[in-house]
Amino acid sequence: MIRTRPPSNALRPSFSGAALRVCLALLGVIGVALLGFGLVHARPVYAPYSVYVAGLLNPRGLAFDSRGVLYVAEAGNGGKTRLTVPGYGYFNVGPSGRVSRIRRLGLRETVEDGLPSAFSSHHDEIGPAAVATIGDETYVLSAQGGNLSDSSYDNLLVRYDSDGSKVVVTNYSQFSIENPSLARRSDPRADVPGGMPFGMVALGDKLYTTDANLEFVQEFSADGRPLRRLLEYPASNHVLTNITVGPDGALYVAELGPYPYPAGSGRITRLTLDGQVSEAVIGVTTPIAAAFGRDGTLYVLELTAPLREARDLGRLLKIESDGRQEVVLEPLNLPTAMITGPDGNLYISNSGHLAKPGEAQVLRVEVNGVPPQRAVLDRIRGLGAPALVGALAMVVAGAGSLGIRPRPH
Repeated sequence: MIRTRPPSNALRPSFSGAALRVCLALLGVIGVALLGFGLVHARPVYAPYSVYVAGLLNPRGLAFDSRGVLYVAEAGNGGKTRLTVPGYGYFNVGPSGRVSRIRRLGLRETVEDGLPSAFSSHHDEIGPAAVATIGDETYVLSAQGGNLSDSSYDNLLVRYDSDGSKVVVTNYSQFSIENPSLARRSDPRADVPGGMPFGMVALGDKLYTTDANLEFVQEFSADGRPLRRLLEYPASNHVLTNITVGPDGALYVAELGPYPYPAGSGRITRLTLDGQVSEAVIGVTTPIAAAFGRDGTLYVLELTAPLREARDLGRLLKIESDGRQEVVLEPLNLPTAMITGPDGNLYISNSGHLAKPGEAQVLRVEVNGVPPQRAVLDRIRGLGAPALVGALAMVVAGAGSLGIRPRPH
């Protein structure tokens, strides 16, 4: 009887082949598990950012001039002299306020230092608060509360001319006392007679300011004359912060909402130049500033989390056309101001409150288009090592399984 040998290319199950298939199957299961774990714990893909300038001290307002030079109002951190004001607590005052100019990346120049600054018993720094430019002239609004016996700590609106000279164009404290706002007349919480100015923006040849205590938006001429009060609330529960100009020519005001700032209690208010008020964004928390991207997208900067004033809880939000809020960047450390730069990107005062000396920065956040290849790499990095190892394991398992499949005769 003659026995024939099976063809050499016919694969018969063997112990080694079965073991290999089990190993590959196990590798595939592990790969699926790692990929699933990585996807669940993937880091969000945030907008790329970089430090534009560092070494600041509680930076507040930001403004670019026509040449692309950035100006920063730095509130300082008070000083060693203590003044006690009945009903308000104490103020540690001193000449630590400053106005800086950044002509290019990382290069800070001093416009003026030694400006009055105060650190209050409520842990607020008050000093140079806002900055705006009209032509070649730079305006700085300082907030001292206007309730100190020393008149050098009055709230002032000053102008720095192109030749370097400085002119006080408005004593904001005196103006607020002589023209009390509606909230000051009707709400005991509006308890700072001279006001607490916070934000300022230039539109055309006029300046528009916000007051965080007296709850009004004021229009000033370029020479400092008070013109119109465009908005004033009857109660001191809005906390008006920064103000910006939208692509539609209207003003947009960030409002923290009532203290202690519950979740979703803040909003961005749209204010036309004829005084018409409407809600642009609602349901945000501690909004400290708003700005528009080059494509008209609205971004909102949040100071901190609900009911808290803690470090590293700030966020940058993108407001979609349907009102949805997308987190663009977090965590930010008590950010205090934001502006759109000439390059279409956002510039943010980070560590603008309760900062250690030299800790604060201005960040540049890239929202004006990211190259596709960089966006892909950012998303891959966001997946993390477990997801990438899991995907590789699945590829190896799949390729190995294909390699040992029996072939037909």
